[in-house]
Amino acid sequence: MERSPSTALATRSSGWPTQLGRFLGVGTIPREELEAKYANEHSRFIEIDGTRVHYRIEGKGPPLILLHGVMAHLQTWDGWVARMSEHFTVMRLDVPGFGLTGPAANRNYTPEYSLQFFDQMRAALGIERFCLAGNSLGGFLGWYYAAHHPERVERLILLDPLSYTQTAPMIMRFAASVPTRWIAPHCAPRPFIDDSVRQVYGDRSRIAPGTAERYHELLLREGNRQAMIDYFLRAEEYFAVERTAPGTYTAKLKELRCPTLLMWGEQDRWIWPSHVDSFRRDVPNLEVKLYPGVGHVPMEEIPDQSAADALEFLLRR
Repeated sequence: MERSPSTALATRSSGWPTQLGRFLGVGTIPREELEAKYANEHSRFIEIDGTRVHYRIEGKGPPLILLHGVMAHLQTWDGWVARMSEHFTVMRLDVPGFGLTGPAANRNYTPEYSLQFFDQMRAALGIERFCLAGNSLGGFLGWYYAAHHPERVERLILLDPLSYTQTAPMIMRFAASVPTRWIAPHCAPRPFIDDSVRQVYGDRSRIAPGTAERYHELLLREGNRQAMIDYFLRAEEYFAVERTAPGTYTAKLKELRCPTLLMWGEQDRWIWPSHVDSFRRDVPNLEVKLYPGVGHVPMEEIPDQSAADALEFLLRR
């Protein structure tokens, strides 16, 4: 079982990194210590193309796969798994570059390689046909995968997904700028992470105790800060897909054939809610749920309501 954020690593007062060093985001936290705190009895590890992937499988029933977004980790789905596991066998993973998985062995974070990597993991776990939900970057990977492999995805849920062209969030542009891109892999101060977490919530009073601490500590796993910058340097590729590669990415949205539920927080500061109109125009078999006052991570900010809406969609026949 996961240990409380107020114990384990948080109580260390000597050695490196010191509490001041950790606050400044200098140095790393050993993988073994992070796993002792953030892995639990459901955690498993598998090697895919040289990358040791942390994932969990919980519940019983048909398979449901959950993909998180940039800078996040599989715990962002905790509220959903508590409800979904009564109806589904839920598989969630720390996407390469984040969480206990750490950086991809080849540091390849292109959409094309991510598509290939995810399918390799699916095959290694013996999952043939499944429902799929993804948030932010995980939403991009979700619809991109479903468009390429319609035979695999039964139903698709997208929560504030990366999709149509827009300006990348300020935090990404700042972190990818020169000289920040050279500093950030070695120094990621806690206030930077606190601010990032506040940005993705519509109502900051909903941020659970320990959330920002978890985000910060997992970022201090060796290689994760560099992976964050690697992703941010690709912001143009993900946030300006229609401009940088016309017809390559978002054109695939029109090829989706599975029933799709689009969920969006109307106070999303990272990915523009105005994209909902483009989804309505391009995606067949689409349903939309909008959440007033909610930010970029509905499954984390309002787990009860968003999970109930997702279950109604997934269980419908």
